[in-house]
Amino acid sequence: MDSTIRVINFNEIDKNIHNRMDFNCIDGIHSLKGIESKYKLVKLGKLIKSLQSGSTPSKDKLLPEGDIPFIRAEALENERINVEKIEKFISKETSKEMAAGSLIKGGEVLFTIAGTIGNCAINENVYGNTNQAIAIIDIDEDQLDKEYFVMLTKSSFFKLQGRTMTTFGAIPNINTKKIKEFLIPLPSITEQRKTVTFVNERVSSIKEQIKTIGDKIDGYSIRNLIDELLHSECGIQKHDDLVLDETFYNAPTFDNLSDRLDFNYMIYKNSIEKSQSNSIYVKLKDFLKINPRKNVVKGTELIGRVIDFKDIISFTGKINDEEDGTIKLDSDKTKFGDNDIMFSKFNPQFGKNVIVTKEMENYVGSAELWGLKLNKDKVVPQYLLYALASTELFNSFCYLVTGAKLILDGNGRSRITSNQFLNLKIPLPELDLQKEICLKINMERSKISVLNEHITLLENIIQDSLDISVLQGYDETLFKIPEGAMV
Repeated sequence: MDSTIRVINFNEIDKNIHNRMDFNCIDGIHSLKGIESKYKLVKLGKLIKSLQSGSTPSKDKLLPEGDIPFIRAEALENERINVEKIEKFISKETSKEMAAGSLIKGGEVLFTIAGTIGNCAINENVYGNTNQAIAIIDIDEDQLDKEYFVMLTKSSFFKLQGRTMTTFGAIPNINTKKIKEFLIPLPSITEQRKTVTFVNERVSSIKEQIKTIGDKIDGYSIRNLIDELLHSECGIQKHDDLVLDETFYNAPTFDNLSDRLDFNYMIYKNSIEKSQSNSIYVKLKDFLKINPRKNVVKGTELIGRVIDFKDIISFTGKINDEEDGTIKLDSDKTKFGDNDIMFSKFNPQFGKNVIVTKEMENYVGSAELWGLKLNKDKVVPQYLLYALASTELFNSFCYLVTGAKLILDGNGRSRITSNQFLNLKIPLPELDLQKEICLKINMERSKISVLNEHITLLENIIQDSLDISVLQGYDETLFKIPEGAMV
């Protein structure tokens, strides 16, 4: 391969590439285009003294405490080993029994080669053993600066190479022999170190701005706003002092409560019943019905879209933008048809609901979707989705799917029954007030959307400037933030 290589237009790359190397690249390294490397490209194998991978002892030899830390990929964080993330230990005897190449003493570069590939860290002073998901690289520091190499692994140039070397299966992995084939743009040691200093300073400054914006986003809690508006606008009394009995209803915990309803929650159901005694509460069955499911069988060809749960944007009832096309179904699906809302009835996808428009009538989705038909003289579709996302309804779902009425199928998933669903209550004011509540929530959502766009812009500036720095060298024109990106 020539010492000059063309790389892809970074703006066209799936942004997930910035976090992982095991992504779907269009054509791989042979179609790289756009920017040329001004540096000689040298295979990593010529710039290192050794490369080994770790190993894992039998489970009975992994201890909660012990003499020697046993380091797994999860402990590699922020380009170093986070000792607080080391959860297992081994004895000195076990360490001696393990492959000699799995021992680290300090100074090595660790590189994950299975699962999440390409996470890189410098071992400053940890003495221990690693598992087989980590490659241990002893770099020749007369030729390659360790910090420069770690920085380089974050570039699109490096990740695109990794994509062509990765074997995809149940667990993506990359062979240690292939790691030696990575092409490294190699300026002088002095320039490598200057590049690292320049990039780190600029990236640190931009990340501070990203954190500031993130703090603002944290200040906007859509669920809290929904709760406040439903209580204040509908005149409902709050019951913040929930009294819990001795029975806790527990379900798996997930980080993003806006997406999922099966979280770890302790609920005393009488508190729900007390809260819902207000006369403004109306049962769902009084203004909607569940339509018979319109099944579309496997193998059917149609013009439209298959909507997966990941395509549904939280709270909005909307789906992500994508062109319609001719599709052939790989499993039975539910047709959207003339329903008003497609509602997910099973855990963990409660809350992943779609407001059906005229253009979506030929769309299909999971067999776990109910088609709801609303009496629009009583309820605004968007208001219904917001009400279903409120903490109070959230708690009701959690009681139904984690309490005595738990319904499990063979996969351990729980579902709410149609009878349970139709007998749930929501506060239902007049239509004009419903629309006003939706407008206020939508205004707050738009603020969050703008802030997220700013974060995306700043992250793109970091990535694009890094990509240019490793191939063309750094200069003062890089990492510049447009005035419009300042918040």
